[in-house]
Amino acid sequence: MRLLWPHRPIRIETPQFTMRTMSRRQVARATFPWTNDQDVMAAINLKAGKWLLRRWRRRFARVDNRRTFCFGIWERKEKRFIGYHVVQLQKKGVALIGIVIGDKTWWGKGAACEARAAIIDYLFETKGVHRIWGTPFARNFPSIYNYQRLNFTYEGVMRRHARSDFADGADVLIFGLLKEEWMACRAASAPRTDE
Repeated sequence: MRLLWPHRPIRIETPQFTMRTMSRRQVARATFPWTNDQDVMAAINLKAGKWLLRRWRRRFARVDNRRTFCFGIWERKEKRFIGYHVVQLQKKGVALIGIVIGDKTWWGKGAACEARAAIIDYLFETKGVHRIWGTPFARNFPSIYNYQRLNFTYEGVMRRHARSDFADGADVLIFGLLKEEWMACRAASAPRTDE
């Protein structure tokens, strides 16, 4: 059996962040310290403090930089790792996305919006995607706000859909964004040159 090695790494820059693809092992090691932080773990619907590195690594999908990506997020000034953004390209031009900002000093400062907007641009411009969707937990209010701020449309709820360390199951919301909606939003926010 021939092993499929990941495609070349991908790098995306924003005003405050550098994002580059990581392997499953790299992201597990970089995020493992967060497993002891109750606030970070509650945001992803897991309990803190019970994790071994090997078990934590299994929570991450294998990435190949073809269909499955994990972009690590580093702040540009101090080059500190603050989070990651996962992308799964699905059939017929659809992408599933999700983000975790584990460095709490960046919570509430627009880090998720800035990073996610750059990922959305990348997917629509270079990967032939026409629809992007995300599935935040119903109790993750900052994530819900982030989707709404980026003009995603609320499409419904999957009741008790996800495994939860806190209950029998967790409700998951569905947010979707079409390419033409994103392009219209970008055009509306672009500075005017005719004045």
